[in-house]
Amino acid sequence: MFHEQLSAEGKRWRDLTPPEARERVGKIAAVLALNYRDGLLRTDEQSRFTARVLGESLQDFVETLVTWMRGNMNLTRRWPNSNLVPAAARPRGKLIWALATGSRSGPD
Repeated sequence: MFHEQLSAEGKRWRDLTPPEARERVGKIAAVLALNYRDGLLRTDEQSRFTARVLGESLQDFVETLVTWMRGNMNLTRRWPNSNLVPAAARPRGKLIWALATGSRSGPD
């Protein structure tokens, strides 16, 4: 979703400042967490805490990537499918994948 929003605006990841990327990802994560698996992440305080921590972790990750891209790389390929992003840096787990890409299907 992040990438799609930027593409619709004619922007690339590197066009955002790290704080702008962080804020954008936070908004996307909050919306996706509301509807993830029919509200699974809204059922109780522990679930809401989990959603918040995952969203904040994703914000940290994207802020770091944007900082890295702005300073070191000229990426034009789509992440997370890009071979330019190290496998260790790609999101793992279905929830992180959904938050990062907006897709319900993803890696196990």
